[in-house]
Amino acid sequence: MNVLTKEDWMAILMDSTLTREFAVEIFQGLYVFEGHRAPAKHLAVLLGYNSHAPFNSEIGRYAKRIATHYDIEFSERKDRGRYKYWDLFFLGQNKEYGEETLFEWKIRPELVAALEELSLVECSSFPVIAYEEDLSDLYEGAKKTVTVNHYERNPRARDICINHWGVKCCVCGFNFFEAYGPLGGNYIHVHHLIPLSQIGRIYRLDPIKDLRPICPNCHAMIHSKKPPLTIENLREMVAKK
Repeated sequence: MNVLTKEDWMAILMDSTLTREFAVEIFQGLYVFEGHRAPAKHLAVLLGYNSHAPFNSEIGRYAKRIATHYDIEFSERKDRGRYKYWDLFFLGQNKEYGEETLFEWKIRPELVAALEELSLVECSSFPVIAYEEDLSDLYEGAKKTVTVNHYERNPRARDICINHWGVKCCVCGFNFFEAYGPLGGNYIHVHHLIPLSQIGRIYRLDPIKDLRPICPNCHAMIHSKKPPLTIENLREMVAKK
């Protein structure tokens, strides 16, 4: 199996004819796990999919697209005539998870370095998921976290949003830079106006129309109710106080 360099991966990730958003979503999901590794089954739960089958399909198609531009010899599987397409992106091993033995993907270090270099895994608002926690609690909570903050993981969408709306909370007006100086920098959460439960997978995000800058406190209060409060609802509550 050919091992691509960080520079190779950076070129691949920046080439829209090779890299699709779904592939980046898979990498971003795995990145959140401790050691950047997890079974596809757990990744599916984290990202809100009913099955990990779409991941297998996309990884296979992605590997074949890359092979049209790079000289790659895929590892052969035991079943003759088939290949380990996932091997291009991940290191793999069987691992015990409770009473289950699951096959675990771990992002290759060269790919991790490229993702970080391109700021495609900006995860400051996400917890690192560790398996010491109880999985039944972990995935319910983790899924909610990703549902609330999913589009914050796309730094391009975040940048477009705050470049347009600024970094002041659109509910209470708090500004981290004004309060903390350079330490606060451009820190702010980005809130999705339309709950992701109402958005299909083919939805195309408009960062200016669909996202708003909001401080962590107001963000938490908006999502303390089901369905979430609107920005206008919370702004009225803050004004009354």
